[in-house]
Amino acid sequence: TLDYFTAFPQGSARIDFFTNVGDETYTTLKNGDPFMKELVTFLGRSVAGSEKPLVRVYFPDEGSAALTRRDWDFEEEGGETDTGSIPSNVAISAMPSAGFPPPDISKDSIAILNCPKASESESAEAILEAYRLSEGCKGVVMLNPNLVDMGVTGYGMAGRMYFERVIKPMAQTYYLKTYYMGAVTYSSSVEGGGYTVWKEDADAEGGYSLLDVVDGKPVDIDVMDAIEDGAFKEDANLGPLDALADFVN
Repeated sequence: TLDYFTAFPQGSARIDFFTNVGDETYTTLKNGDPFMKELVTFLGRSVAGSEKPLVRVYFPDEGSAALTRRDWDFEEEGGETDTGSIPSNVAISAMPSAGFPPPDISKDSIAILNCPKASESESAEAILEAYRLSEGCKGVVMLNPNLVDMGVTGYGMAGRMYFERVIKPMAQTYYLKTYYMGAVTYSSSVEGGGYTVWKEDADAEGGYSLLDVVDGKPVDIDVMDAIEDGAFKEDANLGPLDALADFVN
């Protein structure tokens, strides 16, 4: 339902969706395009006809926004609903430059930040605040955010403060990352939560068998070892400091 994405006290939700299986031929933005189309179509139809009927998608720059406007097949405004097209109430915008306000959002019900990068961290925070103060706004969804980076924001005091203000409050609603012969998923709608680790299995229903359920997001090396060995190690899913200590020992 629409509430699945937007009914959070903090007003922002996070979706991570990585299906390139380590193949860097295409960017995260390009790989996530089919999923983004499904997401905006669902949300657009959910708010159509409401007092604030727009779903606005922010792309990292004007170039990617312009290509999307050209390549996506939009319905004609006021025309018949076409199940294969993007609803006409989906607006495409570029992330505003730092220090500049977002476009007119008075009719926006939901904002989606598509793959915001660390170089756009200031703009992303400004957008979050603008929608938080906009009466009737249902919330902000971030798809594949990468807002803290050593080369841009750093991991010093500024990076930690930004993490506490912006990233930590975001509710993780869905996570999918594919690996060679396996995958990791998480969904906040599943009772009990937890990240599920799967291995390809031709004999299993759906083609995957469940290896384990872990409380925190597992690191890549543990997932790959589990897929190869068929089970998680007892010391897998250590925190970063524990993992460092284990490596030193």
